[in-house]
Amino acid sequence: MADKKKKLNPEERLQARVGLEINRRLMREHSKAQAEAVAVAKWESTMGQRDALAQKKRDDLKLEEDMALRENIVNEIREKRLIELYDQDEKRYQDELKKKGLVFRRMK
Repeated sequence: MADKKKKLNPEERLQARVGLEINRRLMREHSKAQAEAVAVAKWESTMGQRDALAQKKRDDLKLEEDMALRENIVNEIREKRLIELYDQDEKRYQDELKKKGLVFRRMK
């Protein structure tokens, strides 16, 4: 008699079956929600990496532009300073020649 299962009446079997179906549906919904959450997290992570890479590229470009601008400014200042030094040297040389009674002519 221990081998025999207690037979459920049809109403109890229907209720048990409905309970199993509800549990399966809840598990499927939970699984879908979990997969969606993982997909969203993966997307956010990827976007964060892309944003970081894009920011690094922008920073590198800005640094490169700044370096080029600084180099141009330094070259302009250096050129102006050399011209000033050359003009001062030329004026000093002309003054020395005038003291000796000589004339300075610039060849063009």
